[in-house]
Amino acid sequence: MTLIIAPSLLNTTPVDENLFVQIYAFIRTPHHLLVSSWGKVLIFHSAVLLALCGFSGVLYCKKHMPENYRMLMLQTGLMALFWISLLGIEYYATEIHPNSFIVTMYLPKCFKYITLLGALLLIKYGFLSLDGKRYISAVSLLLIPVLSSNGKYLYIQIVLFTIFFLAEETDIQDKLFEALDDSENKILELLVYLLCLYFAYKKMSEMQTGKYYVYLAFGIILYKFLSEKIWRNYIKTLALPMAALAMGVISTNGFVFHISREGVSYIGGREFTEAGMGSSIYSIAIEFKEKIDGEVIFLADPDSLKSNAFQLISQKSCYVLTKNTPSNKNSLIEWYDRIVEARKIASCSIVELKKYMDEINVDYVLMTAERFDELDNSDLYDAVVRNEDFAVYRKSNRAGTN
Repeated sequence: MTLIIAPSLLNTTPVDENLFVQIYAFIRTPHHLLVSSWGKVLIFHSAVLLALCGFSGVLYCKKHMPENYRMLMLQTGLMALFWISLLGIEYYATEIHPNSFIVTMYLPKCFKYITLLGALLLIKYGFLSLDGKRYISAVSLLLIPVLSSNGKYLYIQIVLFTIFFLAEETDIQDKLFEALDDSENKILELLVYLLCLYFAYKKMSEMQTGKYYVYLAFGIILYKFLSEKIWRNYIKTLALPMAALAMGVISTNGFVFHISREGVSYIGGREFTEAGMGSSIYSIAIEFKEKIDGEVIFLADPDSLKSNAFQLISQKSCYVLTKNTPSNKNSLIEWYDRIVEARKIASCSIVELKKYMDEINVDYVLMTAERFDELDNSDLYDAVVRNEDFAVYRKSNRAGTN
């Protein structure tokens, strides 16, 4: 919470509250800050998932850890109140009574911490159920966080909670597993681990965003599996330090493990970066970096992710980018004015573009192939670097216009 609130306390410059919130929340980051843009369905899904986490913990403690029952009830109630309060405060400060101080706190980030605690709670009680030979409860609790992904699997998670509830409220697990010998129990434990790891791996390879809690569940379950079933105590004394050393060596050599639908690949950092942004923009950014020395500023489409990639790889500064939001409140107004003007470069005439670049004192512009002919046939610009998709043009010193 300190990391979230401190920047707002240090940034108290007076601004037009309505204009600031309009730009910061409604235009720039509605997906993060604008409650109404999330939709009632997503909010409902999130509330139900967190309720499943709380009810699962309370139900488990009531039956197996009665000494912790009252405390967990209190903690669950406080977390629920905290979640609802944050939702209400954020809605009030953005859509009813705009308040730049509250908006810049980024309070919705707290939702991730609450969800994280809920996921950890389920994993903890899932392992306790596994230790107690309650395999149905263990699978149900461990799979709920594994299947977390913006409500897509909510109905399955509700079914898993229902199975957990019925298994705990009846004696079915005692009847099924009480008579098992040690070897049979070990086989069932192994199956529980493998089942959860399989679904976690499948989810990681399928999801494009929101993987954090799946990664968390996968990592904890894998660690528990290795420490309990494979290396036992050796994982703490030998395997973990060796794994950390190996990953350190790998990272210093510029290689990473990439998980995708095709599986796990071991590729270099350059290949990973190039694959993520596209080889065309990557190659021209490298060429521009090598050809132009020193600090220069270029103009580009502020909304394009390619412009962000070009700035990153070329190590040159873009005049303005939608992704690069200033932290200073007054600077945000100037940033937005720049965005509005820079968005015109895709449709304005080359003469208007030249005039605009003169006004802002920028010599270079990144353009796409659609405008190559227009710029090449003009005396106003010279191509500095180019390929089939992108080109960087510099204002020409030659006199004359088209």
